[in-house]
Amino acid sequence: MEPETERSWSLWDVLGVYAFVYLLGLLFAQLSNPLYDLFLRWFGDSAALGVTFLAGLLEMAFLAGLSLWVMRYYGLNLDELQLWPRPLLLHLFWGVVGGLGIYTVILVAQYLINLVFAVRPALPPMTLGLGLVEGAPVLLTVISGLLISPIGHELFFRGLAYPALRRLLGSGWAIVASAMLFATVFRDLWAALAYVAAGVILAWLVERTKTLFVPMVAHGVWNLLAIIGLAISQRPY
Repeated sequence: MEPETERSWSLWDVLGVYAFVYLLGLLFAQLSNPLYDLFLRWFGDSAALGVTFLAGLLEMAFLAGLSLWVMRYYGLNLDELQLWPRPLLLHLFWGVVGGLGIYTVILVAQYLINLVFAVRPALPPMTLGLGLVEGAPVLLTVISGLLISPIGHELFFRGLAYPALRRLLGSGWAIVASAMLFATVFRDLWAALAYVAAGVILAWLVERTKTLFVPMVAHGVWNLLAIIGLAISQRPY
């Protein structure tokens, strides 16, 4: 992916995709009760988990799908996203390092927020954040956190939004602006303050490496560490 290459999609296209997915989420929320009744007949006690997972899957599918559609509409060759870059191991290494860095920064940011403001940022629900739902099967959590969320979020925030912001603001301010846009996904003020840092690192990674593969890996590693951390914290003593 070459951020410096001129692409003709605008910030309005980015906001249009974001607004559409947001409105889709509101519509799904209105349908959640009928869907819950339907899932209750199919899955019994797992009905709430099924509705939540379906909401997250639809959100990421539309976010990724519409982002790719806009890119293709404006003539971007998807090979330029370099979703499988070379040398692969080097890019994989930077993705892992990035994920470790994000997780560390998030922990420090949450600690400082708790220390200064005496509040603890809420763990975002599966459709918005790490793909974590209390009591969810491990496989479902891993699929959501390591695949669905990283692919959907990175295609939109770093693949679609960041290049549009970069053309308007330059790389430095675009990194900050795209990070702030990314933080709005969590819809919790204190969580958003912490996750701006994650957005900055992810945008810097795509600027530095010119590929979406690295931030996708970093996002997945971050989520994996969060899954492990949540599992440890919920372990009975």
